[in-house]
Amino acid sequence: METFLQLAEAVPGGARVPAAAIRDAPRFGWRGLLLDVCRHWLPMPEVLRTLDAMAAAKMNVLHFHLSEDQGFRVESLRYPRLHTYGSDGNYFTQDDIRAIVAYAAARGIRVVPEFDVPGHATAWLVGHPEIASGPPPTGILRTWGVSVGILDPTNEATYALLDGLFGEMAGLFPDPVFHIGGDEVPPTAWRQSAPIQAWMRANGVANEHDLQAVMNRRLSAMLIRHGKTMMGWDEILHPDLPVETIGHAWRGKRFLAQALAAGSPAVLSNGYYVDLYQSAARHYQVDPEAGLDTLTNEQRARILGGEAAMWAEMVTPEILDHRLWPRAAAVAERLWSPASVRDTVDLMRRLDAHAMRLERADGLRIGAAQAAMLARVAGGGPHEGLSVLAGLVEPVEGYVRHGQYTR
Repeated sequence: METFLQLAEAVPGGARVPAAAIRDAPRFGWRGLLLDVCRHWLPMPEVLRTLDAMAAAKMNVLHFHLSEDQGFRVESLRYPRLHTYGSDGNYFTQDDIRAIVAYAAARGIRVVPEFDVPGHATAWLVGHPEIASGPPPTGILRTWGVSVGILDPTNEATYALLDGLFGEMAGLFPDPVFHIGGDEVPPTAWRQSAPIQAWMRANGVANEHDLQAVMNRRLSAMLIRHGKTMMGWDEILHPDLPVETIGHAWRGKRFLAQALAAGSPAVLSNGYYVDLYQSAARHYQVDPEAGLDTLTNEQRARILGGEAAMWAEMVTPEILDHRLWPRAAAVAERLWSPASVRDTVDLMRRLDAHAMRLERADGLRIGAAQAAMLARVAGGGPHEGLSVLAGLVEPVEGYVRHGQYTR
């Protein structure tokens, strides 16, 4: 239906669609977008508007990143200290989540929740210091980076809380996939903890990567009891995990290949980080199936698809649309279209038209956000000169800007 709608053009008194036969189908079944609502809070209107834009781009998976060092963003009736201590009051109620899931489903979009453990867990530990690996934090983080505040995988209280929370969240999110994060787990707190080191020696756990695998095996079994398949970032890949575990490659293509070769399904995000402010053409040239010549056809068939990632260290509600669209649509087209469709000049022409459609039909503020910010910088006066300057310079790419921000 979205393909059909893209053919429509407004005419006096209505719309016109050319006579055509549509033969259109996606190459990959997983065409996702990660939305981080934790680093900067993105409330309900931004989420719903993003779902509208996803539908227009024929994306079908919202990866909802809901816990971080900077915030725990879902109401828990079972463990209310998680959202009351870890959110600054900015979180989705359970009724909000049900409304988001229903809104997405009406547009053909799945909602896969992510609750990141055992790292990126400061917001968990503010309200539940009893499951921390070391000294608990005194508050949620206000800066970016990798925090040393991580969960204790040798503490039975950790698993009791996670089992209770995951069971509660499983009832809110009907999708069969549940993302447990698992990325960027600094070993410092585990290495400095005498009880954790003693537990590892007593249980024959050789290193911290194996210790995380011990935890993930328990989480996988826990999620299976709740009717879910576990998914995690590529750091969780380990021979001891069930092959059904879905790998999520963000550090490089070799981790996608590692998961596929081990017999696991996998999703690619490396090359699709739209928060890095790289060009749409650059994202467009990244293909999940490219460079996997050493794998068999059976192994390559386990590629589920890919995900654009919108991390929110440098994103607020005002500029979300401008940062995300229409570049994310380039990723969406790569995941929909044959690998042979690679003309970036034609892509840019069509992205301009798609941006106009998103602004007109879905109410996105792609160009308006920049204009409003330039006017604010100009103190309410003329800002034509600033507009010219903004059109000539390139934004800082990658994560260099994070360091500039913190300085």
